[in-house]
Amino acid sequence: MFARTQPQQYRFQSAATDMRQRVDVAADREMSAALKRSVIIALCTALILVFVVSQLFYWKIMESHKTIVDLQTTISLSSQATTVLAASRDRLLTPERIRAVAAVRLDLHVPGDNQVHRF
Repeated sequence: MFARTQPQQYRFQSAATDMRQRVDVAADREMSAALKRSVIIALCTALILVFVVSQLFYWKIMESHKTIVDLQTTISLSSQATTVLAASRDRLLTPERIRAVAAVRLDLHVPGDNQVHRF
């Protein structure tokens, strides 16, 4: 059915024991000058690129840090102003202050014991 088939079992053909592998003489050759130059240029370019990218990241991080410090300063100043304003509000809303302002500006006074007042 199959053309050119051999029904025999495959046998691995091993090399003779007296044959040894030979070490390639060209394996210990140095790189050519053009290849060395290309490798050095590629490494220098990669080093410069890594340096530039790291400086860009450093610049962005320092810019963000400055923004954070400015915002923290603004927050602390606004919290101090809020404290001062709350104390001022509390001082202005005391009953004695309200009576004094009403007496001066509106000429309103608390009625005395012998006065009749209507609601």
